[in-house]
Amino acid sequence: MPLFTIETTYDLPVYVQRTYHAPDVATACQMAIDEENWESAKKDYDSCGPTRVTGIWKGRDAAYSGPVVSIPEEFFGVNPFLADKLLSVVVAAIDAWPQFDADEEVSGADLVDWFAQWRTSAMAAAGRSAGSVS
Repeated sequence: MPLFTIETTYDLPVYVQRTYHAPDVATACQMAIDEENWESAKKDYDSCGPTRVTGIWKGRDAAYSGPVVSIPEEFFGVNPFLADKLLSVVVAAIDAWPQFDADEEVSGADLVDWFAQWRTSAMAAAGRSAGSVS
């Protein structure tokens, strides 16, 4: 029987709770984002994402060195961070073109120009670059 090295992943939220003295909530949020000290961080095991397969290689202990095997679709799982990014890109597309909801005329040239810009955002959200295949 063949041997396979399988990498599985789940997302574990890690958080810190701190109080910030700031002139407004936006500044306090930025201070929290910029904070680099995570020594008091806590892990939230109750909010873990589902386990998903993130890599398969043929052979024993072959992660990142053996022949890559395609992950069967039913084991992909959904990365919640990627899903949130992609959802925001889709919502941006819906919000950018309300003419479709009102049955108004839409300029094909404007739509093509907009799509070229939107595609860049969609690719970035999906973690892909121009010319990538996977």
